[in-house]
Amino acid sequence: MAADATTATATATATATATSASAGASAVASQARLEDFHLLALSPSEGVAVLRGPERRLVTLRIGSMLPSARARLVQVLGDRLRFDTVDDKGIRQTAWMIRSTDPEQPAQVQRVSGNPPSPAVATARPVETIVPATSAAKSSNK
Repeated sequence: MAADATTATATATATATATSASAGASAVASQARLEDFHLLALSPSEGVAVLRGPERRLVTLRIGSMLPSARARLVQVLGDRLRFDTVDDKGIRQTAWMIRSTDPEQPAQVQRVSGNPPSPAVATARPVETIVPATSAAKSSNK
């Protein structure tokens, strides 16, 4: 009976440790940025990319899938880069290009482009000259 109590205590301790470890991992994952990921493989024809996350986990993404920890959606897969639509902490949309690093131990390079639309151009009206074609009588009198 004492062995059963020891086993139950050990199981409860292991479960509590695993739960706190996974909670810590999810807290780290929720704070990940695109800059923390390594771009491992690309398949433009299938629209698939494989990334390695900051906690060394592999992530397979298809076009349209989300990378929730980085608040990014995969939009395009090219031969050497990925395009993501992201939203920053202030709610501003951006396009982010993830470019494969030449060193496999280094994270991918990320270039962000602001997604705010440019201010609308103001159209100004200018007078247009109307050219009236000459009539056939005026043409014949010139001869």
